[in-house]
Amino acid sequence: MNDIDEETLNKSQKIVAHVTELIEKEEIKKHNDIKKAKQLSNSTETADLQEVLAVLCNAVHDEKKYYPRATQMISWCLLALSNTGKLLEMGTGEGKSCVIAMFAALRVFRDEKVDVVSSSSVLCQRDAAEWENFYKKFVITVDTNTNKTDDSSRKECYKKDIVYGTIETFAADHLRQIFEMKDVRPDRSYQCIIIDEVDSLLLDQGVQLTYLSSPLVSMEHLNTILAMIWGHVQQYGFLTSEHQTFVQGPPASFFRAIFDSINTEESEINDPLDILHIAEETNIVPQGFTDDIHKGDKNDILNKLKIVSQDDVINFLGEMEEYVPNGFTVYTLNEEGLLCPRKLSPYNTNQIPDLKFLVLGEGLCCPLYNSEEVLIKPIAELISEKIQYTPCTDNTDKISIPGFLRNLIETKMCLWVENAFLAKQLKEGRDYVVENENICPVDFRSTGIIELNKKWGMVCSSLWRLSIKSN
Repeated sequence: MNDIDEETLNKSQKIVAHVTELIEKEEIKKHNDIKKAKQLSNSTETADLQEVLAVLCNAVHDEKKYYPRATQMISWCLLALSNTGKLLEMGTGEGKSCVIAMFAALRVFRDEKVDVVSSSSVLCQRDAAEWENFYKKFVITVDTNTNKTDDSSRKECYKKDIVYGTIETFAADHLRQIFEMKDVRPDRSYQCIIIDEVDSLLLDQGVQLTYLSSPLVSMEHLNTILAMIWGHVQQYGFLTSEHQTFVQGPPASFFRAIFDSINTEESEINDPLDILHIAEETNIVPQGFTDDIHKGDKNDILNKLKIVSQDDVINFLGEMEEYVPNGFTVYTLNEEGLLCPRKLSPYNTNQIPDLKFLVLGEGLCCPLYNSEEVLIKPIAELISEKIQYTPCTDNTDKISIPGFLRNLIETKMCLWVENAFLAKQLKEGRDYVVENENICPVDFRSTGIIELNKKWGMVCSSLWRLSIKSN
């Protein structure tokens, strides 16, 4: 209280001492003249504020069966005596909701409209409901703006004397009124704003922006690209070892998986069958196996690979370290579906890359990546190669996209791939819920609250819908 002047402190102490004495002597019941309290509400004289506070405390007791504590009454006095904004700190459990309700009632006595900004939709709806009967004693109307889904209900809400809500809902309704010129806050200026949990607003939510979402013209052309992105990302999964989570690539024949992972420029290997020749020379596969694969039907490769056991592939990866400038770390899956190391790279240096594989059996294995970050750019480039922009010659092997979208797609492609990997990791009921065919984010890390008024961007939302449909 170092920034509060001596006069204000003395006046607050006199007001609280008087009301406390009325409570102790049980004389406060006599102070129930609401009309008189409204008439005195604009005064800052000690005697007048003593009467207003007594009426408010009496109303709190009628509804809540308790009287406000001294700290709550002091807080109310400091707010009531302030001609400008005031920042007050109250500890957990000291009754901020009560102080807010009493101060909001005072401002309505002064013929002002009050907006109460809360940190979440759950809290603002709770507080509005809990103090509704208190407000009714003074013929004060109250509502919340977080559960309004159309402009007519919003307009009706802002006709009330006191409106509880979240900062993003107030901001969105302000944008609707000012920029979209919708009549949602008619004749309601910002006369009094009470912010509950101001640290949450300025710190936790300080980086959040509010946008009014609307459909963009020609964005349907992106649907094909997003479907292609999801088709690629859907081939990958996430697996956990004892200490780390890896991104699992799609399963492939062991010789194809190795070939796609190594740097062929630093070896004499130019074709996947070259690796299969090495497997034949090291007796991992029988003699003549490479010719059978080469000459046979490609659709029959998986059947022929069934003779190659899991241990055969693990041993072969050790042999391959003699032929390529790489080390191989090999995992298998245990009964719980967790990665179990079977072979570690013999090299302990960053100069020799360590490639990781999950060996499945029957000649199949999957590459493992430390992070999806190494996959984002290759996938983006692969998809970009399949796009042509108008005007262009018709190439049936590529999809045609209007030329005016070229800069957007080329700028955002990597971000969309990144978002697709993020969408793949989210779980319904934890990170989002689906209500009325709308995907609503959940503040899983902080409050667990369903963010009904928040949406992911159009591209993110489309990827999430693809994610839900594929699950």
